[in-house]
Amino acid sequence: MKRLYVVVEGQTESEFIKSVVSPYLLQFSIYVTPIVMHTSRSQRGGMTSYNHLRNEVSRLLKSGKDDFVVTTFIDFYRIPEVPGKEKWESITVDNERVRMMRKCIDDEIGDRRFFLIFSFMNLRHCSLLMITALRNTLQTNKFQKQMIS
Repeated sequence: MKRLYVVVEGQTESEFIKSVVSPYLLQFSIYVTPIVMHTSRSQRGGMTSYNHLRNEVSRLLKSGKDDFVVTTFIDFYRIPEVPGKEKWESITVDNERVRMMRKCIDDEIGDRRFFLIFSFMNLRHCSLLMITALRNTLQTNKFQKQMIS
C-alpha cells in the first residue's frame, strides 16, 4: 500500500479528501491522509501565508522514508509571497502562470516526494484532475512527480 499526505487549508478541503478522494484511491491501494495546515492556536486551518504551507510540507518530508508522497489541495489566490513571484507575475496565460508557480515552489521545496496541486478552478473540475494525477503518479513503481495542467 502506498501512502499519500494531502496538505489542505481547512476543514472543508479535508472533508472533501476524506469523502471523495480517499475512497476512490483506496481501490488502487493508495492510502490518503489529509493534513490541515496549522495556522493559528486553534489550528482551524486557512492558509494566510506561503510559510504555513512550506512549514507543514517540510515537517512531513523530514522522514527519511520513500514510501509516501506529499501533495497539496490549496487555493493560492491572494498569497503574495509565493517563491519566484518575479518569474510568474508577468505571465498572462493562466496555464503558463500556474506551471511557472509550480516550478518555483517545487524548486524551493526540493524533494522528489512532493508535488503541487492548486485549487484555482471549481471543486468538481479540480477533483477530477487531482484524482487522475494522484492515481497515475502513485501507481508507478517509483514515486515520480507529475504536474497537472
